[in-house]
Amino acid sequence: MSAETGETVSKIFLSCDLTGSTNFKQLPRKPGGTPWQKVFLQFYREFPQQIATITATDPRVSDLKFELWKPIGDELIYSCAVGSEADVYNAVRAWTTAIGKYREDNLKDTPMGTKGGAFIATFPGPDSYSSIPRLPEYEDSDGDVVLRNAAAQTARDDLKYLYDYFGPSFDTGFRVLSKCSERYFTLSVEVAFAMFSLHVNKGRQQYPVDDLQLLDFVELKGVWSGKPYPVVAIDVEHQDPVHQAYAKFERRGSADELHELCKACYTKEDWPSKMWLPSAHLGMFKDDKPPDPFENYVAAGAEGAEKVPDEPSAPQGLRDNPPLA
Repeated sequence: MSAETGETVSKIFLSCDLTGSTNFKQLPRKPGGTPWQKVFLQFYREFPQQIATITATDPRVSDLKFELWKPIGDELIYSCAVGSEADVYNAVRAWTTAIGKYREDNLKDTPMGTKGGAFIATFPGPDSYSSIPRLPEYEDSDGDVVLRNAAAQTARDDLKYLYDYFGPSFDTGFRVLSKCSERYFTLSVEVAFAMFSLHVNKGRQQYPVDDLQLLDFVELKGVWSGKPYPVVAIDVEHQDPVHQAYAKFERRGSADELHELCKACYTKEDWPSKMWLPSAHLGMFKDDKPPDPFENYVAAGAEGAEKVPDEPSAPQGLRDNPPLA
């Protein structure tokens, strides 16, 4: 499922961000000591290796393909196509395991830590693919931008275009990621809904969610017309005895109640994001396929192009010795 084929696909986007990195870069260094840049170069190389190790050794994610979407400073964001609630659940579990293991194995001698989050986007609607010319002079056409983008997606010329995404799920997703911390791995409603649905409908023991909790209801700028957004997170330190003691007073809602909360938001008429999971257990995830907003537009454009008459192969010149008027 890809931009080349135009098929509908949902992708989960997962973030790993280094915490305390700004301060670490500015700490005094001894002359001749290890440069601070080495720690970050190790992150760019060794965290992907951590993901590769987990996908190679954990059968639950052996069929999932994690691909780098983009690095943003000290943050790496990967994407992975998902086709079921189990794919979502297992991708998140593998990712949080990788984050924790990387922190323990690679950052223990530094004042830095890790944090992250996850959100889901669905293509080609409600979220979209984009193609941006790498050099200004590459764009020399006045044709319809929708048709040009579709053509660029099909051709996939990585030397000429930078391929990216945009849409409401990214606007929401980045705001959800901004709420994460070393302790709380934040989840968009779609990710949380898929995980809770698997727990409630498929196996409470097999798919535990005791570490998921409602952090807060937050008004995210520009999201859902300003309605309070439920930010759900994985408490990666939930087994700490002190945190467990506090949980009796802090936890809001059971797994079933949080499942119903996510469902109420997701099924609201004006909810901006959608999932399509063709191998899902829950019917709404596989039966309610989001429409392609450009399907008729592109088809009409292609049909119109076919109807344009061919131009003469060469300009028609005057006949030899034309009669004078």
